[in-house]
Amino acid sequence: MKNFIYFCTLFLCILSFSNSASAQKVTLDFRQTELKSVLDEIQKQTGHVFYYSEPPVDAQMPVTIKASDEILWVVLDKIFSNTQITYLVSDLKIYLKQDDPAPKTSGSVYKGLILDSDNQPIIGAHVRVVDTD
Repeated sequence: MKNFIYFCTLFLCILSFSNSASAQKVTLDFRQTELKSVLDEIQKQTGHVFYYSEPPVDAQMPVTIKASDEILWVVLDKIFSNTQITYLVSDLKIYLKQDDPAPKTSGSVYKGLILDSDNQPIIGAHVRVVDTD
């Protein structure tokens, strides 16, 4: 019984920590300020470190953001909403990168299932249309 209480307490502590880390809040008020300055302020408030390369991420890009006690992920979505920049969060690290453009398609859409001889779907199967790139 003693071990059960110990594990329950440990579980609740871990759960509490993970919820507080994922719901970190920031307050920002910037107008036409360089992205680097905005990211530096977020780092001061949250402890998250940003990693990116120039180019493709332009650290001098002007940013206008106003957020009052908002969740970090919501603020990041606002900052990068009209850009090609995406982010990936890993612990206290946030990686920024330029989003790859969508692949060009021929305009034709093909849908369906690829089945084996027993009429079972083949997982991970791909279709290639002949004489196309």
